[in-house]
Parts: sequence; structure tokens; C-alpha cells
Amino acid sequence: MSAPTTPNLSLPLIASAQAQKHVTHNDALAALDALVQISVADRDTATPPPSVAEGARYIVAAGAEGVWSGHDGELAVQEDGGWRFFAPQAGWTAWIADEGILAAWDGSSWAQVAGTPNPVGLVGINTLADATNKLSVKSDAILFSHDDVTPGTGSVQHKLNKASPGDTGSVLYQTGYSGRAEIGLCGNDDFHFKVSPDGTNWNEALILDKDDGKAAFPAGTKHALTGAATNMLIQTPGGTGVTSIWRFDAPRTGIPRYATLDSVSGDTITLTEARANEFFNNQSMEGVSYVRIWNASKSPEQSAWLRAGAATPWAATSDLYVTDASDISGWASGDTIRLGEPIGGTVASPNCAAVDISQMMQAYFGKVFKQSGLFAALTASTDGTSGGWAGHVAITPDGSSGSFMSAYTPSDGSLVQTFAPCGSSSDSPISDSRLIYVRELDDGAGTLNVGAVSVVGVFV
Repeated sequence: MSAPTTPNLSLPLIASAQAQKHVTHNDALAALDALVQISVADRDTATPPPSVAEGARYIVAAGAEGVWSGHDGELAVQEDGGWRFFAPQAGWTAWIADEGILAAWDGSSWAQVAGTPNPVGLVGINTLADATNKLSVKSDAILFSHDDVTPGTGSVQHKLNKASPGDTGSVLYQTGYSGRAEIGLCGNDDFHFKVSPDGTNWNEALILDKDDGKAAFPAGTKHALTGAATNMLIQTPGGTGVTSIWRFDAPRTGIPRYATLDSVSGDTITLTEARANEFFNNQSMEGVSYVRIWNASKSPEQSAWLRAGAATPWAATSDLYVTDASDISGWASGDTIRLGEPIGGTVASPNCAAVDISQMMQAYFGKVFKQSGLFAALTASTDGTSGGWAGHVAITPDGSSGSFMSAYTPSDGSLVQTFAPCGSSSDSPISDSRLIYVRELDDGAGTLNVGAVSVVGVFV
């Protein structure tokens, strides 16, 4: 016959005429000491700690090992150098010291008790919270409603507060715990909309500027029915010396144009003839564009980019200036330079010249970017001796057949202006913009007088 115990805590009772009554009495007191005002150190440990103080209490986590094996969910108490276990009953409560919460045994698990002190370190609803996700919820829906109990004002706000502009305050949408979309203040105080195919690589779809509310579409936009990219035209001031990416007023032949080097010093090329203004116009193109030339005496040919220099505007001079002196460090007297892209390259004919417009972009947009194209004003005239329509200025994205937009001069050589769009597809090797290619042609008999390309707008 088993010893009598109390009905709730199973404390041992002293039997009638029992010897050594103190043993039973002390055992009951030890159980009371363990079970009254329960406070445990931890409820997530499945392995007995190696060294703890007498009376230390733990709730045994699932998958217990060692001497705790088989006691999942029970109260383990260090007693006389060993462990004593108590199986909880529904309604028992315990303070979980490391979490700062009150939990109750509901018959199958220890669950946090509603109405625990404020603030609460961790809150898990239908799941466990952790150090990163201090509030964790698993639910088919989450409702935040206005306060009709206190009552409140009838309004409701969901607030995300970050410490500084460089931090992030956002809502992240995931698939399988991998990010797919994010909206919010991401790294600054503009409002961002981002998407990702894999949680690692992100595409900015929309940015709302905090200062003026204007919307930017960094990835561009596309036509809903066809999926084709749509482009927006940003107008520029236009005009000579403002957005003239190409302007030559000196009489000259068409492209290709050749010259012979007299000398090279640092970033300066000196020609044997005063023909520098046939290769770069210091007045109209300064601060607007760069133009590529090639050293045809090298094998393979070497290139450099011309910029405005110290020459007197409009004057016939023999000096040309490059953006990078290292590009011409191996060039020497007697070498032949050419304005015109090499045959067999991206551009199929040497009667096209590559132009970089990054300076113009920086000046008028405050940023250099990969434009999708230009809308340009083309101007051309000849000396009127060609007798035909062959003299012209044209722009092209890549020099391919059928891609040229041109301004043709009539037989009398008079000045003609045409407005034309042109795509941009070749990335510039010296900036974050894309190149535009310009062609100048005469019929072999006449001479070009004016040839100009001025940017009216940029497609983004």
C-alpha cells in the first residue's frame, strides 16, 4: 500500500504511529519549497546544467537528455546534488527569469500568461519569439483596429521609427523567409519600392523624393500590353555652346579625317598642320562632350578621348588635348591619327565618330546615367559645289545600316536643320553614359562648312 499524499501537490503525509516522522515532514517541506512561488531560470534547456546551486529550478525543454530524459515539460529542481522532478498540473504558473515573463501549464505546454508586466521582453503568439523577432505571430490574419474601447479618436496609425536617415524603416515581404519586396525608408528618407527575385539582388522600382514628392523610376517603365520599355524625354536648354555635342564651322572634308602628329607632350597632341579645330571645337563643345580619335599607326589601333583645351576659340590651331595622358604615352611624331571609328568594330564604317555626352548630363541633370537615346537638332551646310544631296550630318546608335538620322544639304549648299530621335546602346568606356555616333559626309567634290548636333532632349 502506497504512502498517503495530498490530492493536489502529492505531498507525503505522516502516517499514524509512523517512525522517523521528520523524514516525511522534511520531504513535504522540500516539495513545497520547490512548488510554491515557482520561479525557474530557463525553459529552453534540454540538457542538465553542469553546476547549479541547491534549489535551482528549470522547466525541462522538449528532447531532454541525460538524467532529464523523459521529463519534458516537468519542473526540475536541484536537490541534495541530484535532480527531483515534478509533473505540472493544469493551471500551475511559473516566472521565467531569462525571458521576464509569466507562463502557465495548459495541460500540454507552458504558455505565456496574458497580462504580464509592461514592458515585456518577448511575445510569441502561436510561435516562439526570439532575440531578433521579439514579437512573433503565426496567424492567417492580423488586425489592427481603431480604439473603440477606451475609446480613442477613431483613427489608427502603424508607426515605424528609425534612429537616423541612414538607417532603414521598412516593411519586408518574404516568400519562404526570403525577401521579395520591400517598401519604406531604405537607407535614406526618400520612400522606396524595391523588389527581388531571390532575396539578394534588389531592383528599385519607385522612389518618392522626400523634398518635393516627385516620383523616380530607376528601373524604367514598360508598356502594360507589350512589355516594351517606355522612355521619358527630359528637355535640355539646347543651343550652341550649351548642348552642342558636335559642332564644326571650319571648312573640311567628311569623316574619316586624318592628321599627322608633330609631337606629344603629357596630355597635349601637336599636329603638323593647324587643323585641330577639324577634330574638336573648343568653344562649342567645351564642358559638353568628348570625342574619340584613333592612332591608325598602331597595331592594334589605340584610342584617346579629346577634350577642350587652352586653344583660342574658333582659331586654327595645331594642339589637341586628351582626357587621359596615359592613353597617348606611346604616341610619337609621324603617327597618323583618325577621327572615325575603325572598320570591323562596333561601328561598321570609319565615317562615324564616337561622342561621350557625360559632361552635358552632369551640368544639366546633376548626374550621369545610361540614357536610352537623344532627341537632337542636326544642322548641315556645304560650299555648294557638290551639285547633289550627298553632304550631310547624321546620328546613329551603332552605325548599323538603316539606323542613321540625317540632315541633308541641297545642291546650293544652304544651311538645313532637322530634328530627329536617336537611340543609345553602346556604354561609354570613360563614363556612366552611353555613346552617340556622328557621321559627316560630302560627295567627294564639295566641302562641308557647318555640321552640328545639338541635344534638345535626353530619353531616360
